[in-house]
Amino acid sequence: HPDYGFVEIWEELGEPGCFLVDLAPVVDRGILIIAEPQYVEALVNPMEQFKYSLPKSNNYVPLKPVLGAESIISKDGPAWRALRSRFNPAFQPRYIHSLTESIVSRVDIFTKRLQSLARSGATFKMADYAQDLTTDIITQFTIARDFNAQSTPEGTGDKSSLGILTLSRRLSNMIIDIGHGFGLHMIDPIRPLKLFFYETVFDHKLTAMVKECISSIEDPEPKSIMKLAVSGLSPNKALIRSCVHQVKSFLFAGQDTTATLIQWMCYEMSKSSHSSHHAAILSRLRAEHDTVFGPSPFSALQTLSSPVTAESESILTLKLPYTMAFIKETLRLHPPAATIRTVPWDSTDLSLPLPTGPVSIAGLEVYPSLHLIQRNRNVWGPDAHIFNPDRWLDEAYIAGLPAGAYRPFERGPRNCIGQELATLESTVVLVAIARGFVFEKVGL
Repeated sequence: HPDYGFVEIWEELGEPGCFLVDLAPVVDRGILIIAEPQYVEALVNPMEQFKYSLPKSNNYVPLKPVLGAESIISKDGPAWRALRSRFNPAFQPRYIHSLTESIVSRVDIFTKRLQSLARSGATFKMADYAQDLTTDIITQFTIARDFNAQSTPEGTGDKSSLGILTLSRRLSNMIIDIGHGFGLHMIDPIRPLKLFFYETVFDHKLTAMVKECISSIEDPEPKSIMKLAVSGLSPNKALIRSCVHQVKSFLFAGQDTTATLIQWMCYEMSKSSHSSHHAAILSRLRAEHDTVFGPSPFSALQTLSSPVTAESESILTLKLPYTMAFIKETLRLHPPAATIRTVPWDSTDLSLPLPTGPVSIAGLEVYPSLHLIQRNRNVWGPDAHIFNPDRWLDEAYIAGLPAGAYRPFERGPRNCIGQELATLESTVVLVAIARGFVFEKVGL
């Protein structure tokens, strides 16, 4: 990942709050790498020139096949504001938590798959299983469609050669992997044709599903994010196209980032086998789950899904402080995504408030490196690189952090719209698997 290279540069420069990287002629703009939160706060929040914060970088252009040209992730200005306003109600905590039962049922399948693997003793990639889980959740939420990614064998159904799940994976694998170099697959002479074909078939299939979702009259009540977002609007061609692009965005961003978080949580738990520090953390995490859900290692999902447990939202948000601290610490050390912004060339009056005085940043790309910001000893203290959930339970410590020190979902008006869903998913997964499994990272 490029962040590791930026860390080396940052350390050689004496750990400044930000620094400039010139990659010409590969990149035609200088890249401002930010390592301290106060500089990001000055740029991602609304300002006089940019009402909704700095515009997104054109580095998102290569992602068009998987996000769509009208994606809420890459749109700027009033067009972005209109999309965000339309979808905000569907991502409010109250609505998200009303879907807990659906998440629990899919995490139950995930848990049973892990149990089967554990009994077999097989080595496996957690990414494959975590992505199947998050795919099932995000597609059910967005278009009320269960792709059964967790139960569909490879090569059949939606995982067949032209199945929608296979097409989604192929599109993701064919785009430029931003920041990870230039793969040989990029010089494949028929790559553009394959990319066009996969995108066309994928969009055609997804369009049919979106139409079915928002035009269904079987149940007038919204049962999906998409149906809730377009409630009361005329389903014309432009709206359908926009909805398809948003579903692509949610599918790409929502399933990948949350699946990455699940993998990192398992990785941190796996350290308990060779680290007394991590063993103590896991013991405390399990003790909290025993207190809330009872001693049975797989009792959490039963408690959360029981008809008599109407307080599942209260349990997940108020009664699991150490679990939430574990998740936040995982996101601090292993943020799954970041943003890249662009400062237009004509924004000559836009400057960064450095200690030596304001410096113009017109024409630069701005990259807040979460790896630097959230591991910065000048911000988090001498144990910044240590996995320590207890820091989140120390009110005095948290109060002493500068604004914006913790930003795995970014901040400002363009923060991640799906952060509540990601947090809920990861919480349910963690309470489901922390006590019943011992994870081992192969190769360490």
